Amino acid sequence: MLQKRFDDAAEVVARAEAAVPDDVAPYVHAARAMLREGVELPKAEAYLKKYINETKEPEPDSPIIAGAHWSLGLVFEKEGRKAEARSELETAVRLKPDFEQAKRDLKRLK
Repeated sequence: MLQKRFDDAAEVVARAEAAVPDDVAPYVHAARAMLREGVELPKAEAYLKKYINETKEPEPDSPIIAGAHWSLGLVFEKEGRKAEARSELETAVRLKPDFEQAKRDLKRLK
């Protein structure tokens, strides 16, 4: 049942991008849901990288780039890729020095 929901989510994200090509924020939201559930982590990684690579200036209600790096770091951590996780968390903190959650996660991984 859960897998079906994430298959549906991929379809919804694709439709959202087709409707508004400049808005890739739905990819972050889908990736974070996958991360929370611990499923489809390679897809979550791809979604977050897409957002990071295609977003220059996020729209006012869109996820911040630092937040996308933080989420990507957590995906890498769940996949056992600690060095890559630390790198993404360091990037999140560099981009947003007051990002307390990213700081805590980075400290935990060091």
